Amino acid sequence: MSISDKQSTKINEDVLTTRATEKDGINLIVTSPPSTVDIKYNSNDDALSNAEAYNNRAKTHFKKNDFDKAIADFTKAIELNLQNAETYYTRGKLYDEDGRYDKAIADFTEAIKLDPDHADAWGFRATLYSERGEYDKAIEGFSKEIELRPYDAETYYERGKIYVKKGEYDKVVEDFSNALRL
Repeated sequence: MSISDKQSTKINEDVLTTRATEKDGINLIVTSPPSTVDIKYNSNDDALSNAEAYNNRAKTHFKKNDFDKAIADFTKAIELNLQNAETYYTRGKLYDEDGRYDKAIADFTEAIKLDPDHADAWGFRATLYSERGEYDKAIEGFSKEIELRPYDAETYYERGKIYVKKGEYDKVVEDFSNALRL
């Protein structure tokens, strides 16, 4: 590879990002730790590259249990790339871990809008709705997750527990039977 431009940036004491651009427009971004490599073909879009750098740094903060810094970096990544469902989903998980449930639900909802087949976003949002006593919304979410991943026994079990709370025992038996079958 013939490199026309190479930059190394120390983001903090634990993270080094190296960006190399080949003459034909291939960008290579390496962030360590975690050891990730992202190759972008014919893309000189600095906003997307910066979004990915913030995303990688956020994941490092998350691994260090520094939720505030991780959330700040995920937020910056979202500002730079509003169309990344996975970033909304991951920030939603952080909000959930940090007890900010309304924000978690909002991020899971945005992830679902961007990627309607994001089974994990459906499931996490359904769990939060269940914990809030919003059982119909929880059932809707778990049902969509089952549609996307019909072989996940835990999702049938979680939906069955909600049917218990609603007194819909025929549906309880059906979901628990499906969970046991899987």
